[in-house]
Amino acid sequence: MKRSKNWFAVLLTVPGLIVPAQVSAVQSETAQQFMARCEKAGELCKLQIWAELRALERARSTCLPGSVSMEAAAKKIESLLQDVVEEDPDSFRTLSYQPVVRQIAVFLWPCEPIS
Repeated sequence: MKRSKNWFAVLLTVPGLIVPAQVSAVQSETAQQFMARCEKAGELCKLQIWAELRALERARSTCLPGSVSMEAAAKKIESLLQDVVEEDPDSFRTLSYQPVVRQIAVFLWPCEPIS
C-alpha cells in the first residue's frame, strides 16, 4: 500500500506527467488557439508537440537525426508554427494544430530523402 502512494506522489510532482484533462482540451484546438496556449503554458505545448513527433516516428513518417533532441525539435516546430500562424491568421483560425505540426515535422525530418 505504501508503495502505491509513493508512485502517486512521484506522478504528482513530475510536471507534465498527469495532464489528461488539459491534453484532451488541447487536442481540439485550432492552430491559432494552440499558439496562444503555447505562450501561456509552454510545457503543455511542448508535450503535445512531443506526442505528435513520437506518433510520426512510430509511423516512420518523421526520422529525427541523432543530433536533434526532442526538445530542440519541439522548439523548432513551435517557432515555425508561430511564423505560419502570424503570416496567415485567417487560414489557421479553424484548422486544427495537429496536421500543421505534422506537416512541419515531416517537411523538416522526412524518413525518405526528398528528390
